[in-house]
Amino acid sequence: MFTGEDMNQEKTRILIVDDEPQNTAIIQEILYFQDQYEFSAVGSGAEALEIVNSFRPEIVLLDIMMPGMDGYEVCKCIRAEQAHRFIKIIMVSGLAMVDERLQGYEAGADDYITKPFDEDELLAKIAVYSKLSRIEEVELLKTTALHLMTHETRTPLNGILLGSELLKEVEEIPQEAKQYVDIIYSSGERMRRLFAKVNLLCQLKGGIDLILVEQSLEKCLKAVIAEMGSEFPDVEIVCSCEKDIEMSADWELLSKGFYNVIENGCKFTGSSKTLCVTIRQVDDATLVIVEDDGPGVNQETMDRIFEGFFTEDIMHHHKGAGLSLSITRLIMHHHRGKIRCENRVEGGTRFTFSFPRLHQTK
Repeated sequence: MFTGEDMNQEKTRILIVDDEPQNTAIIQEILYFQDQYEFSAVGSGAEALEIVNSFRPEIVLLDIMMPGMDGYEVCKCIRAEQAHRFIKIIMVSGLAMVDERLQGYEAGADDYITKPFDEDELLAKIAVYSKLSRIEEVELLKTTALHLMTHETRTPLNGILLGSELLKEVEEIPQEAKQYVDIIYSSGERMRRLFAKVNLLCQLKGGIDLILVEQSLEKCLKAVIAEMGSEFPDVEIVCSCEKDIEMSADWELLSKGFYNVIENGCKFTGSSKTLCVTIRQVDDATLVIVEDDGPGVNQETMDRIFEGFFTEDIMHHHKGAGLSLSITRLIMHHHRGKIRCENRVEGGTRFTFSFPRLHQTK
């Protein structure tokens, strides 16, 4: 086994797996003058599986044709371990057959490179997958930290809410002090709602099992609209259903997605104080369209409106809408659907939920 010198934990670790010493020597020579990489080489699949836990590579350059355990089998073994899910595997072969590539992708490979190597292509692929691996790890750390934060703050936050609620009932407290108690309670309630959103966002990013039930789409929307009526009594929400559609969906999740967008629209209705919700069937999709006649969204905000934690305090995108709309996009993704936002020609904004026909049952 050869290990590159001048090792540094900050460097990208690359494991080279090839039974031909000449091939590993070529790759090592290419990587030797790249300061950002630490590398190790082994001559068999069995050795690769032995070292992968201790060396913890971010990238594996894996030869396909090896005696004993071939590259496909090694790839499957690496992918079977949850701890190795961020490792990027680039299959290496002297052949450029489509079937061989497909077999590699089915085994869990991320990419493919043929021998003889083009140095620039090899370094470009390594650079891309090194960056991608780090990004995915950082995302996991952020999601884990957020989930931990929401879990650890739940008990003290409930104590604040319960304590302030009890204080409001104490007659001896001066009226001025009760106003501060109200502020404490409303602030705590806002934090509770925010943490609930963060927790849901973490679940959606980490993967969530949908509880699919057949139900009327119109029934779901009308329930959300009824709930919204108590929060925005001065806004008229008009629901138009061209055809009631039975769909298979996780309605608890989907209701949250509809709620987020309809709530956003209610906040930004124009002088008409009217929000329009339309269910429409087109050839290949079921659409739910939410339209307001408010100020619209500028292009910079439009480009990032579904990003989590994008919190610019302009037009539609503030007061937590960024997190809500990011959650809605993920809910639609889990339902194999899409959501888009656009400004209407006549003024205001249009959000369109699009569900593929595979969800429709009637």
